[in-house]
This record gives sequence, structure tokens and C-alpha cells, in this order.
Amino acid sequence: MHYAFGDDGMEESPHIVFTAWSFFDRLVVTEEGDEPPPMGDPFPESDKAASKRKSSSGPGEWRSGATFSMSFNSMYLDLPTWHLRSLPMMKDIDLRTFWGDSLLRIVIYEKVCNPSESRHLTKENTYFFSIETEFLGVPDKGGRTVKVDDQDTLPWDKTKKRAISRVDSTFFAPVAANDDVLDAESSTANLSERPVSEATEYDEEEEEEESDSDETAFFDAEESQAALLLEDVGLDADADTYGLDTPLTPERPAAKEPPSAADAAAAKSLSPADRFCPGWVEMCAERGKYRKVYAFVVGGGSRTIFRTSSDFTGSFSTAEEAKRVVERTCSPRLSSSEKLRRVMGLTVAKAREPSSKLYRRYRAFIQKQSALDARFLRRPAPSQLNVKVKGETIISGFAARALSEHHWKEEWVVLSDRYVSFFHPSYKRPSFRVSLGGIVGVSKLPLAECPNFPGCHVLSIETTGRRIYLMFFSETESNNWLDGLSQYVTADAQPKPKETNILFDPLSSSFASLTGSSLHDEFLALNNDPTEEFLHKTSMFSCKDRRILNCRKFSFTGIDGTQGVDPCHVVETALREALDPIEDNEVSNLCKFLDSTSDLKTVNVSELTGAERMAFFLNLYHVMATHAYLVLGVPDSSFKWVSYFNMISYQCSDEIFSLSELEHCIIREQTSSPSQFVAKFILPKSRYNFAVHSLVDWRVNFCLNCGSLSNPRSVPIFRADSLLSQMNESTRLYFKETVKVSVDSRKGVVSVTLPRICQWYATDFGRGRSTDVVRQIMKYLSQREQDILSRALAPDGRHFKAGALSITFSSFDYTCRLLTLRGDGVLDEK
Repeated sequence: MHYAFGDDGMEESPHIVFTAWSFFDRLVVTEEGDEPPPMGDPFPESDKAASKRKSSSGPGEWRSGATFSMSFNSMYLDLPTWHLRSLPMMKDIDLRTFWGDSLLRIVIYEKVCNPSESRHLTKENTYFFSIETEFLGVPDKGGRTVKVDDQDTLPWDKTKKRAISRVDSTFFAPVAANDDVLDAESSTANLSERPVSEATEYDEEEEEEESDSDETAFFDAEESQAALLLEDVGLDADADTYGLDTPLTPERPAAKEPPSAADAAAAKSLSPADRFCPGWVEMCAERGKYRKVYAFVVGGGSRTIFRTSSDFTGSFSTAEEAKRVVERTCSPRLSSSEKLRRVMGLTVAKAREPSSKLYRRYRAFIQKQSALDARFLRRPAPSQLNVKVKGETIISGFAARALSEHHWKEEWVVLSDRYVSFFHPSYKRPSFRVSLGGIVGVSKLPLAECPNFPGCHVLSIETTGRRIYLMFFSETESNNWLDGLSQYVTADAQPKPKETNILFDPLSSSFASLTGSSLHDEFLALNNDPTEEFLHKTSMFSCKDRRILNCRKFSFTGIDGTQGVDPCHVVETALREALDPIEDNEVSNLCKFLDSTSDLKTVNVSELTGAERMAFFLNLYHVMATHAYLVLGVPDSSFKWVSYFNMISYQCSDEIFSLSELEHCIIREQTSSPSQFVAKFILPKSRYNFAVHSLVDWRVNFCLNCGSLSNPRSVPIFRADSLLSQMNESTRLYFKETVKVSVDSRKGVVSVTLPRICQWYATDFGRGRSTDVVRQIMKYLSQREQDILSRALAPDGRHFKAGALSITFSSFDYTCRLLTLRGDGVLDEK
């Protein structure tokens, strides 16, 4: 077999090639003048003849004049659905992963014998035939063939029915054809909203009543496809831009006090983008739609105005300088809305200076009359409201809920004696709901932690796995909601598992056992599916299959608001709270740990030294793995490893990366790739500016611990000042438990058993030969093992004698367990 990924000049096409003579299942040669076997029937080649042909090493007995009939069958290649199926230890793979929407060509060619050229160059190949195949899509329910792009198919994506009620048409301003309209029914929306604490429940009679309605999931709005062209076509491509046909008469904002010293200090700690464009808001519009607008802070930081993307581009027709800054300094994984927010913020930050050429445009931009400024959170309640509420209503009104650090959604919120429910006023059923039994706390957000929306007031509603942030226009509304919610938050509302210390006793806890059960049944009874409680698909980044795990709380200040914070201390704290908690209360321990992982969002690792980065990311790897196993459980089979490790992700240092990306694209970025052929297709290839480049060391392979039974049970807290000695100790401990050296007196050789990881990353140790691996690791073995191997060395002491070693590799156990904390420099038994 030969494979190549092609080159930029397309002199060599990407390909996987087999010798044709030994590749086909059946091959029949029909001499000239004879009748070839009919197509459709099995070709008449005996098993013995086929086996002999396949085992041959030559190019085959090809000749002109004869007819060659060949057949091949594969249980893995499923062309009708364009997938690789039933691959060992892997999930099914969409073929577009490899070549996008390009054609798949099946060809037979002859390579010119050229000893100086190992590549299969297109110009030198002689092609005999080519079959081109193209994926046309899969049939939908209506029989039409459609392609499904970037479809979210995770198992916890469920559909919910909804019904639209008739509401007073005067409540919403009509939406014309130039608004940023976000519709839950749009095919471009796929950020699924999920209840944090309890699945939505509906009465049977309600289901029957609405049985004729369309079955549609509730969705957070995703940027339109046009938004993805932002980089190429300019700022006006963020989404379909819209204005109001009949705008409401704007209310003049009430005079406000000048910002306090605390306000001013908090504002100065923000980045320019966060300071002047703190976020985007989905404002309620008619017929169940939402309108996307951006918030701008003006008046010396005293008030907030709202403008659409078309308003911005109308005032600032070009923002090339800001776009270049964002492209150069920010993650390429930012969503188009977040990227545009930063471009807007940087543009306004510069334009507001009186010396700027854009100052006059800036003044016109902020002085323009807009109904949006008077509408956000201040519109009256609808005259007709048909939302269906479970239980007795205590309080209701408009509030904005944070969907990410810079993304808010205006909703009609109802507190009943059973739930906090969130509605679009046009819908009968909630898009989001929190059981009061799952709420463990409610409080006002401290000023230093508040988003930069001057004059607004924010409450934090805490569940075990998430904090829900609600923004109100007035302090009176905020206080009313605080009082209303507080009466339902008592000690009795907290989950009380029957077992003691279930979260952190790795030997006795039910969720931490080797079976991978993540949370106790009593705990799940209140918190429902852990994937809904503990995972988040942020709108700040293009997540694809990634799900954010460190999501219990949002950080509205960003990296610039955490200057002076030591990233290494933050990650050390998180790892210690996961593996060595102080308190006895399980829920309190879990909440503290989840909050400490959220603090990692805003640390800045770019200024760390090479040793500091390595220590930080090694600790972070163990935090992420422990975090995932605590709340979700371990992957229960080797087949789920790939999707599991590519899904579990953290938001950190203004970036997003999965556990797999952390290992292969950040920690091991400068080391070799696994030797398995399939790994080249399933491992991520993302690039990160803060990847570890200056400390390339094969010992890192034995410092990363995913919790497999093939690895030691314990991990240390790595620190930059003792990193090398800790790496040495981790390597010695790993080899103490996995390497076996013995003398085979009958054969006169030394038998060495190495861990499988030494085979996967053999080129990290030298030229990739097994003997090179053994020579490198010798000094980390026991003295007895070193003495045995020393006797097998050649006279030069650098290599082993020919045939002196018999090397095998142990299998890798994909069963996982929770890690434990090892004291610095102390070797623990397995």
C-alpha cells in the first residue's frame, strides 16, 4: 500500500494506492476470442487461486489482448451514504472529512519506473480507466435529496414541539426585509437550547392538542450562512440586514449619574472591543422571530445604544484596519458574530477620538434616532399572552438571558411555584426551563463581574452545573426577582445523594467506578441528563463537534480583566480541587471545582515561558480528563474514544480546544504523530499560537495520563521550577509498571516488553526503531533491568548487538478510571 496527501502544486494527487494484482477479491483473465464472465455473477476464480494471487509480491501478469474481469467488495466503504462504516475502534466517518465535496475517483494506472522519484506524479502515470463518484445527498422525509452540512448529530440533541399563539400585533414592530432576523425554524440554526435542570414536560392532552403542529426543535440562533463570508466580502455580510418598516417612537433615555470610580476602574480593565461593543442581543420580534442587534457603550460609559450590522456599515463603510487586527490577534475559531463584535468595538474605540478621521461619522452613528434603544427590556407586556405555565405564576416580565459571555437573548420570563420558564412571547411553550428544585443559589452579580451594559442589573441563578444570568433594565425589577427566587432556594433544595462523598471517592463512588457511571441516580433525579447540565455549545466560537465543559459560570471581563492572574496557579487550584477536595459536602466540592475550571477561560498563557506552558498544559490535560469523567463518565468502549476526546473541550485563554487538540496540537505539536495509518485521518490538525514549541521531549508521552488502566493511577501537579525532575519521576513510574525485561536463556536473547505507546510514537525516540526506544529509556529502568540490557550492548555502548533483543509491545487497555493525586516526586504503587 502507498498513500500520500498530495502537494500544493497538484503534481501528485492525494491518494491511497494498492497493487492491483493482489488487491481485487476476484480476478479472471479471459484470452482474446473467449467470452468474459457475465457481469453481476461472482467471477469464477477459486479461493486457492485467489489466495495465491494475493500473496504474490510482483506487479502481476498483465498483458494486452486479454480481458481482465475484477471485483472488489468492502464492508467498510458505504458510498450511498458517503461514509466509512464499522471501522475497528472508530466511529463512522463522513468521507467529506477527507476531501470535502470533491469527487472520489477510482482509477487503475501504471507508474513509470523512476528510481529517483518515489512520488506517484500525475504526469508520469499511465491511466487505464477512471470511475468518478459524487455524493448527491440523502433523501429527506419528502423524498427529496439533500446534503446535510455541519449537522449536529450528538445523541442528546432532541426535538421538542412548539405552538405559536396569536398575540397583539401592536406588541411588536413589523419586521421588514432588511432586519437581522433570527428564526427558530431557519435551516441555518443549529445551536440547540436545552433546559439546564429538568427536561421539558408536557401534559398528554397538550400533546394531543398540538399534534397537528410542525415538529421543530427550539434553537439558539446561529449566524446565517452569509455571515461566514465576513472575511471575504466585508462587514455587511454578517447576516441578512434589516430595518423597521414602522419603527416605534424612541424614548429619550433618562439622565444618569456619571459613572462611579468603581465603574470607571472596571471599564478600564476591559479590552477596547469589550469596552465599546460589549455584546450582541437577540431582541424579540414578531411571529416568533428574533432580531440580532449589537450593543454600543457611549456617553463616557454611561449608557448603551443598540444598532444593527447594517447601521454600522452604513456609518463606517470600511473597517479594514480593525479587521486586520482581529485576524492577526484573535482565534480563527471565533464565530462570525463574535468576530464582527470585535471589529465593531475596535473601530468605535478609534473613531471616538476627536482627532480621528472617523469622528464625525462616530457622532452621527451614536446620535441617530433608533427605536431599538427604547425597546430593549422596556417594552410593555403583550396585551394577549398565551404562554403555558406549569404551576402558579409568582412574577413575570422581560429579561435578557446570557447565552455566552457576549451573547444575550431577550425573553418573557415567568417564575412559578415549580419552574423558571423562558418564552418568546409568541410561543405557548418555553424554549428553556429550570426546575426550582435544582436551584442551589441566587444572587446579584458583583459590579466587578458584571457585563459592560451601563444601567442594567444582573442576577445569577445557580444550579449545580450552570449559572443562568438574567439582565434587567431597572434595579426594582432585579430586586423583585431576587426576592421572588430567594424564597424557593433553601438547603432542602440541594441534591442530597444517599452515598457519602460520591463525587470524589474513586474507589467506592458509583459514578467513578470502572463501569463509567458518572453521577449517582439520586443526583440525576434532580439534574436530568448530565450532558444538558454540564455541557455548553458557546456562540462565541465555531464549535462544530466540540462542547464546552468549563461552562458553569461566564466571565464577562475577558483576558484583559484578569491581568496579573497567574495561569499556572489557576490550573493547579482546579486540579487540586478535583483530586484532593477539602470540604465534606459533595455538591459544594463539585461547584467549587466547576467554578475553578471556569476561571481558566480568561487566563493568558501567551506570556508564559516554555516550561511554564508545558506545566500548565499537562495539568490542564488532567483537569479536563478528570472533569469529563466526573460529570459524564468514562467512554464505555474503545469505539467511543475518538468522538469522546474530540468532543470534550475547554474555553481557555480566548481559545477553544478539545482534549484531543490539547494533546496533539498544543502539548505534542512538535513531536511525532502516531504511527497508525488511520490516526492521520482522525487526529485534529488545528493550529494554536500558544502551542508548546520550545520544550520538545519524548518523556511527555509518559506524563500525559488519560486514566487508562495501562497508565499509572496517579499524577503530580506539574510546576515549571521542578518540571524536568517531575517528568523524570513520571517516566520512571510509568516504566516501573509497564516495562518487563528478562533473559531467555534458551534463545540467548533479552526479552523486552514495552508499552504500546512506545510503538505509536517510536520516532520521538530516534530513528523509529524498537532498539532505539530501548536504548533511550534504559536509564529510567530499574538497576536490575539496566544491568541485563547493558550486557546486550555492542562494544561502542551506543547500540545493541544484532539479534540480542526480542522486543514486543503490550496491548493498550481503553478502560478508564479516575486519577488520583501524587505527592511531588513521590512514586506511588499502581
